[in-house]
Amino acid sequence: AALESSKVLSDAREGVLSRDEAVALAVEKVGSINDRITDINVYMRDLMSKMDPLKFAKFRDYFNGNNMRGIPADTPTLALLQPGEYIPQEHKDYIKDNKIVGLKGPSGAFTAGFPTIEMVLQGDKLDPEYAAYIGDNFMYFPHEGQRGIENSLQLMQQGKTVSKLSADLGSPQELTDVMTTTGRLLHQFRRMHYRAVDRHIPGAISGDVRGSAGETDVAKFLMDRIQMTRRVYNV
Repeated sequence: AALESSKVLSDAREGVLSRDEAVALAVEKVGSINDRITDINVYMRDLMSKMDPLKFAKFRDYFNGNNMRGIPADTPTLALLQPGEYIPQEHKDYIKDNKIVGLKGPSGAFTAGFPTIEMVLQGDKLDPEYAAYIGDNFMYFPHEGQRGIENSLQLMQQGKTVSKLSADLGSPQELTDVMTTTGRLLHQFRRMHYRAVDRHIPGAISGDVRGSAGETDVAKFLMDRIQMTRRVYNV
């Protein structure tokens, strides 16, 4: 939907579509994004408040031990889980024998949907470090999601973000309003995510435990994203 909103506004700028038609379509597309983020926020709220931190710790260790993801080098590899309890012993032996360590673990930071949305909608206003982080960690994003990220980066480079195209078309109020709603929803998500990390990964916010994506200062990483969202969307 984000990529489609850029396409219709670009068509309007080039005279292929009328301005009003393109704006209406873009508002519809961004509105559908907002509906989806609203659903995600409901899920995040439930996860934050209802999931037992001990259960979260168990499946976090399970995914951190996956031999395709690897285990952080500073983690006691074989101390994560009892052999055979969650990961077959032969898998753990393979990890040890082949020295598959140091790769980053699974993390919400590697969800492709939000970067795609943010780079297409407001890529021209994001902190430079944001796109750099995506590029540096590209291998960790789901294969299908990598296509959306590549397309988003290309649109940023071409000056075809929704915010830039909207400005070129006179900043229609209805499009501005629906994107402000996007910002409020993203801000809400990131605040809940911060609290969820604090609850489910004890020591992460205080800096005693590394983040799943390898961050040594989890609190700063998350707060930088929250503050960026406030600034970009003026929420």
